[in-house]
Amino acid sequence: MTDVRRTLEREIDGIPAAEFGLEAVARRRDRRRRNRRIGSGALGAAIALLGIVAIGRVMTTSPEQPAGVPRDRLVFVSPGHGGEEDRLMASTTDGADLVQLADIHAEYPEWSPDGTSVAFDDGRNLIGSPFTMPNGQIYVVAADGSDLRRVSPDGGFSAPSWSPDGGRLAVAAARPGEASGISWMDVATAELTPVTSNPFGQWDGEPVVSPDGGTIAFTRIRELEVSDATRHLAALFVVNADGSGLRRLTSWASDAAAPAWSPDGSRIAFNTDDHFDPARSQRIVVIDADGSDARTLVRSGPNEGSYWPTWSPDGARIVFTRADLQLVVPSQLLVVPSRGGDAVPFLSEPELNQADWATLP
Repeated sequence: MTDVRRTLEREIDGIPAAEFGLEAVARRRDRRRRNRRIGSGALGAAIALLGIVAIGRVMTTSPEQPAGVPRDRLVFVSPGHGGEEDRLMASTTDGADLVQLADIHAEYPEWSPDGTSVAFDDGRNLIGSPFTMPNGQIYVVAADGSDLRRVSPDGGFSAPSWSPDGGRLAVAAARPGEASGISWMDVATAELTPVTSNPFGQWDGEPVVSPDGGTIAFTRIRELEVSDATRHLAALFVVNADGSGLRRLTSWASDAAAPAWSPDGSRIAFNTDDHFDPARSQRIVVIDADGSDARTLVRSGPNEGSYWPTWSPDGARIVFTRADLQLVVPSQLLVVPSRGGDAVPFLSEPELNQADWATLP
């Protein structure tokens, strides 16, 4: 198994990125500042982000879409303004056809396989405590913003990821008297089926289901020290959907978080390195599904963080969140070729993060 500590330094030469992110008509309104934690869930929530610039209400109108023609859509978190919660939004990849899906706190949104709904959690795992376990609830909302409903039972849950048939969600789960771990949650009945249990008294989090539904990738925290200089050990794991075949893909020192499967299931993107140390470079890394051939795709500069990678439906590009850890520049969505190249802004609006990209019918 490749040791990520030896391979993260490898850069690959890729094709230049195409120009993405056609500028939307909207202008930002009501700039305000508040602290926001942006460390990827499994890495706790100790990174303060610059506070909020509301996304404009007026967006460009895209040409009428012929019936039955697939189209690419993004779902993402847009910070609130004037005391509002963060909002869950969706748009086309050029920022048009903006729809507000929910006006409650939202994290880890993911399109359903059929594109009819979005699952997300309303927890504060990125900005609240305790952050060694989930403390939110799972919601599902229709793609047009209707039919918002809670689908989780009592307990703490985060980071839902759909099974290919849309009947279950893999979630990070914690219930009173039980160890934190990954569970399957039945969307219709809220019944839980445990898959993993963290043996270190910490958190198994951020599960993502492989495209064929046979494997779950997730982050496991082994150690977490909360102080002025928070430190942790976290690695990327995969496990079969029935809980068998648990295996570690990266070293504990990689601080791996926020895994994302490529559409063909052959590769996994994730963010890595110490998110609590602004002097160290935060990166987006891609590895083969067996843990080999780790390649640094995006290397952030000092006081920058790169988080939450998500693949384009064709696997050619990866969108991620770039954050300024000194709270000077708003967070932003960027896109980079998945085989390497320059990262460029994806949408014109700042303060967007945690995107999921899908081609919808």
